[in-house]
Amino acid sequence: HIQGQDGEYYFCLAEDGRPCRRQRKIFSAAFYCMGLSELALACRERKQDAEALELQGQALEVFEDILAAAANPSKIGVPEALPGAPNLVPLNAPMILLNIIVELRQSTGSEFLFEEEAEKFVTQILLHKQNDIQLVLENVGPDGKRQLDTPDGRLWCPGHVLECGWFLLDYAVLVGNEGLKEEALQMIDWSYEKGWDEEYGGIFYFLDCEGLSPVQLEWDMKL
Repeated sequence: HIQGQDGEYYFCLAEDGRPCRRQRKIFSAAFYCMGLSELALACRERKQDAEALELQGQALEVFEDILAAAANPSKIGVPEALPGAPNLVPLNAPMILLNIIVELRQSTGSEFLFEEEAEKFVTQILLHKQNDIQLVLENVGPDGKRQLDTPDGRLWCPGHVLECGWFLLDYAVLVGNEGLKEEALQMIDWSYEKGWDEEYGGIFYFLDCEGLSPVQLEWDMKL
């Protein structure tokens, strides 16, 4: 319920397989890839080795497609940025890509699968970690510097950072990196400390790192 007859990955299909909705993002394919990986792991645990190998192969093929789309978003229909658009890199892509690698390693039992890519994604994630203000921003410049002249550059999402910390922690534990584990735990702690609504409880949906009103109307909804 994701891959159309043309081989593309869709957010939603009709019952007969016709595409209904496609997002110009990698996340539908990412969740599909992780689902294949988890099913492969379940098959291996049940001694269904042939099925596990087939599913692992499918998951790896999908991940290669995802890596290609992440490197060249035009492959999934993302238009080129306009000349006046701020030069920002998002947090969401490297965190989900790192999470997929963890899932694939656990499914295949391959300890060093996509090792170079994993370390690259860790580096990209940590660019968003702003130690001086104890926040993890959704969008930063390519060098990790804050871009405070735009709402997107000031945006941080406590729940999303919790998820990112979880993914980073999973990877750190998997590879035995204590320093990275501490980085991940810091991210989680900061999100609870600064993202919690002291008056009504719950974690804010969106926040502005300079205390301004976020442009998202649902910013104070809770997770």
